[in-house]
Amino acid sequence: MLQPEFLLEALKKCKRASYHTAVDTSGYSKADNYKVIIPYTDLFLFDIKHLDDKKHLQYTGVSNELILNNLQIILDSRKDVMIRFPVIPGINDDQEHLEILRSYLMKIKCDNLKKISLLPYHRIGSSKYKKFKVPYRMNGVEPPSPERIKELKTFFEETGIKVKIGG
Repeated sequence: MLQPEFLLEALKKCKRASYHTAVDTSGYSKADNYKVIIPYTDLFLFDIKHLDDKKHLQYTGVSNELILNNLQIILDSRKDVMIRFPVIPGINDDQEHLEILRSYLMKIKCDNLKKISLLPYHRIGSSKYKKFKVPYRMNGVEPPSPERIKELKTFFEETGIKVKIGG
């Protein structure tokens, strides 16, 4: 969504060639950018990082208001959506936030909300930060245990939406 004009043209060409199209997005782009690509997109992989706007701003540098509005626009379009939730211990995995997120997902549940993917935090990309001499701000954050992720899978299955571990 950082290059919406290019994305639009690529999606159009893919649809003309009868390809299934998917857009993986953080949701942070102008609503008009989504409205233009929706007709050419079959599936949206949509990240929800935190529902608390102050915490979302603290950890991502942007408000989640635009993101949640864009999610609703996409859901209203009846295009298929998979919610991707990165599980980051100490940041978005506290019980209060998880209950708010589960309630939110039940509220927006519709036929085209196909799946919730739980994405356990990992350190795979941390070496790139050193390579590019960028501070790695996640030092000290441990990946969630497999048992914790299984608990969260069961917890989110109560929404009635299919839940998958991993992307």
